[in-house]
Amino acid sequence: MESLLLEAQKIPFSDRVLVDRESLLELIDQIRVSVPENITEAQDILLSRDSIIAKAEEESERIIRQAEAALEARLQDTDIMKESELRGNRAIAAAQQESERILHEAERAADRIKRQADQYCLDLLRKLENNLTSQLSTVKGGIKTIEADFAIAKNGASAEPDED
Repeated sequence: MESLLLEAQKIPFSDRVLVDRESLLELIDQIRVSVPENITEAQDILLSRDSIIAKAEEESERIIRQAEAALEARLQDTDIMKESELRGNRAIAAAQQESERILHEAERAADRIKRQADQYCLDLLRKLENNLTSQLSTVKGGIKTIEADFAIAKNGASAEPDED
């Protein structure tokens, strides 16, 4: 966009420039195409959040199954059974705590990623808004300048006396 403005033809006696309509429209089309791509990237990030949570849940289930299997293997003798039951319960509690910690950590990471994606989209849309506002201001200025030049030329042509 900047190069389009720098390469534009200057209007004499003003800070205005004439921008090639086709080039400007092409640039706007490119911006329209890039915004959906960035939104898709943000959606992909949100989907990865679900994947992280699912993996954490799978890991917690695997840890619990291992703890239960270890408990069953040791339950052969009554004295060993009591000790095993106690250890198994501790292992299950530890596994549940670990799974909750992993799940909580995954949710925090997913929330952080979502906030970053939202901020990225917001920044991108603000930048687009600023660019479009700047371009609109330039276009309006060009229109006013041409209209003023046209009015001066029209008034100058009607003020000339007819030669008969």
